[in-house]
Amino acid sequence: MDRFKLRAWNKKLLIMEDIDGHDLCFVDGTIYDGEYGIDRTDVTDNYDLMQCTGLKGKNEKLIYEGDIIKIKLFESKLYVVKFIDGGYRLILCNSKKYFYIDITMLYSKEECMYEVIGNIYENFELIKGENT
Repeated sequence: MDRFKLRAWNKKLLIMEDIDGHDLCFVDGTIYDGEYGIDRTDVTDNYDLMQCTGLKGKNEKLIYEGDIIKIKLFESKLYVVKFIDGGYRLILCNSKKYFYIDITMLYSKEECMYEVIGNIYENFELIKGENT
């Protein structure tokens, strides 16, 4: 199920890594390099983890925490996906006030409302100076 997929930003190499099929494992809040139970090294400080929301945007692209989203109804605005208060929220960028909505509020499988245009690590210039 997509909802339990993880990806990780590698702070040392400055690249996004898919946890599935990689030599990283996640156990009790700790990220280890190496196969589970075999010569593991704690590398938690080297990565920022992001969980998949379970939703897909335009072109069937999975939506993860840290993604920068454009909403079809409000194309001039950008939002960042964050996990807040027990759910995934869209945080409005370029706003003087801290504003967010539940990610499922405008979600529709029939008419794709969300487009992933980047993420806060690889495309920080899109939201630089914003309330992220």
